[in-house]
Amino acid sequence: MSLGNLPDRLLVIAPHPDDETIGCGLIAYETVKRGGSVWVAIATNGEDSRSGSRQEFIAEVRHAETSMATAVLGIKSKNVRWLNLPNTNLTAHEDQLVLLVEEIVELCKPNVVLVTASSDPHPDHAALGRAARRAVFATDPALFEYMVWGWYDPLSWLRILIRTRDGSASGAERPFGAVQFRSPEGLECKRRALSCYHSQLGPTAVKVGLPAGTGMLSHRFLSHFLKTSEVVFPVNTVARELIESGVTSDASDR
Repeated sequence: MSLGNLPDRLLVIAPHPDDETIGCGLIAYETVKRGGSVWVAIATNGEDSRSGSRQEFIAEVRHAETSMATAVLGIKSKNVRWLNLPNTNLTAHEDQLVLLVEEIVELCKPNVVLVTASSDPHPDHAALGRAARRAVFATDPALFEYMVWGWYDPLSWLRILIRTRDGSASGAERPFGAVQFRSPEGLECKRRALSCYHSQLGPTAVKVGLPAGTGMLSHRFLSHFLKTSEVVFPVNTVARELIESGVTSDASDR
């Protein structure tokens, strides 16, 4: 998607603190830079990301990291919303997620919504994607999906695509419909935003120019997202019409 077609009101919905930056940091940066408004809704507090750790403390750390990261991207603090659902268990709360997504869409009134793919290999990501489809599919905002774990584990993504293949497939279930946002200038900003997530970056993050952290995200995982472009997949009719109105499709940089 050419940068001239960026939304003026963008809502990014993420399952965990850091997914908004990993999957959509460039798009958010460019939207703000060009005068648009960006909202971020995060489904969980990330409190269960480390077994044996104190839940409230981890949640506080991840809230603080997200505040710093979104500020780096230029997103106003009042535009970051937390849905406070349990981490690693979004599948059991999918109906509640649908209602929460409907509420946040009504509040923000975005013209574009970005959400994790319903075909993402991570169960929380997939559950959020399914809930967003139910909440947004037939309404006004253009709904696009972004992939996170599928880039790192394409075989699992492929297995999901094979299982779900049918004539009504959309979003990341149709990877050849991918649309690419390019922002060479935004990469440094995204790198600084990702650097805020010290609790999630692993020791090998230094190999891709990020600080070594105490988390599990390896340089191999992170390298998929430190590029000058981000790829999204149109889900509903409004999203496809937006592409057909003059947006280019190109995922070659992945």
